[in-house]
Amino acid sequence: FSVMEYDKCDKSKYGGVNMAKTKLTVIDVSDYQGRIDWEKVKKDGIDGAIIRAAYSTVKWDRECDRNIAECERLGIPFGLYIYSLAKTKKRARQEADAILEKAKGHKIDFPLYIDLEQAGYGKYAKEMAEEFGRVIEKAGYWCGVYANQNWWQNYLKGLEKFTKWVARYGKEPTISNIDMWQYSSSGKVSGISGNVDVN
Repeated sequence: FSVMEYDKCDKSKYGGVNMAKTKLTVIDVSDYQGRIDWEKVKKDGIDGAIIRAAYSTVKWDRECDRNIAECERLGIPFGLYIYSLAKTKKRARQEADAILEKAKGHKIDFPLYIDLEQAGYGKYAKEMAEEFGRVIEKAGYWCGVYANQNWWQNYLKGLEKFTKWVARYGKEPTISNIDMWQYSSSGKVSGISGNVDVN
C-alpha cells in the first residue's frame, strides 16, 4: 500500500502512518467475517485493515463499531469503506455522509473508500466516485476508490485524483498509479474464521 498523496492530506485526521514508499499487508473486513479476534490478527503480522462501514445507505455493517474499537485498542491502523449502490449524485453524497458519520471522532489512518462493484452500475461509477470524493475531501479526509481492474479500465479511466485500490486475483494489475492491490479473496489470517480479502 504505497500512497503518494499522503503529504497533501490533513494529517491531523490520521494516526500518523506515513505510507509513502511503504509496503503493508492489509485486510479488508465486514460482518461476513463475523466476530474477529483482533489480537490474533495483529500477532499474525497484519499491518492494517479497511473496515466496512455500511452497505450503501441500506444498512450499517453489524461489526463496524466493534472492529473500529478493537483496531484502536490494539493500535492497528485502519480505514473505512462503503459498498456503493449510487446511481445519482444525491445517493453518492448520502453514502459519503454515512461513512463520514462512522469516521467522526476516530483517527483514520487510511483513506475512506467507495467500493464500486455492483453489477450493472458501471456506467455510473466515475461520476459517483467524483461526487463521493468531493464530499469526503471537503470534510478534510483522504478519499479512495475501490474497483476491479476491468472497471478501472472501462468505467473509471482518467480518475487519478483519488487513491486507487485495485482488485485483481492471481496476477498483478497492469494499470498505473495503483496504491493498493487486492490480490486474493481467500486469505487465511489467524483470528478470522473462513476467508478474508488480502491486499
